[in-house]
Amino acid sequence: MDKIPGIFPPATGPNGLEGNTTLLLSHPNGTDHFTPTGKYAQQQLDNDTESVALEFKYHDGQPVSERQAIVLTIRFSRYSEDSDLAIALKTDTAREKGIALEQGLLEKLEQSKNRNWIAYPNEGTPIFVFIGGFLAFLFALMTDSPVLKTLCILVFVTAVYLFMHSFMKGYCSFDSKRQKMMNTIFKLIFSAVTIFIIVSIATPLRKTLWGF
Repeated sequence: MDKIPGIFPPATGPNGLEGNTTLLLSHPNGTDHFTPTGKYAQQQLDNDTESVALEFKYHDGQPVSERQAIVLTIRFSRYSEDSDLAIALKTDTAREKGIALEQGLLEKLEQSKNRNWIAYPNEGTPIFVFIGGFLAFLFALMTDSPVLKTLCILVFVTAVYLFMHSFMKGYCSFDSKRQKMMNTIFKLIFSAVTIFIIVSIATPLRKTLWGF
């Protein structure tokens, strides 16, 4: 909203730009549209929300051949491949203005950045992580070396964390009752697994480091 007037003056004034914004909430039964975004009055998103998108469309000037226009969409999804930022701009020096607009938006988004991307390099990663963690756990049971056993257990714990993360948290975190409950369950399960592993390896690790 702050940067659009610098790209081309809005004919209806800065406040009029809000009428060109749409909030799109996607769920299994379809997509709900709210124009302007202020029409969405809930304090939290619904539990079945799959993606949230902010869309801005605006054009200025006549005739059509001389019209300036912008279409901007920011999409937040539980899946990394469905989360994106798209900008289409028709005006003078569109490339430079588009880059400046993108940088401004990314600066705002940086304030809400999470670390969920670690568990979402691509769709197949959780499967390989699970297999690797399972093999590491088996090797830990078979080896007699305390050092290798400890390393394998650490690999197993990391695999469990990443595998659980990919199913219990989305690439983007939505503010809903269900997600808050899942976050709590995730913390409890991973804390229990971590405590169990630490207790399991405490004795061989102590003997390796201090000799008793």
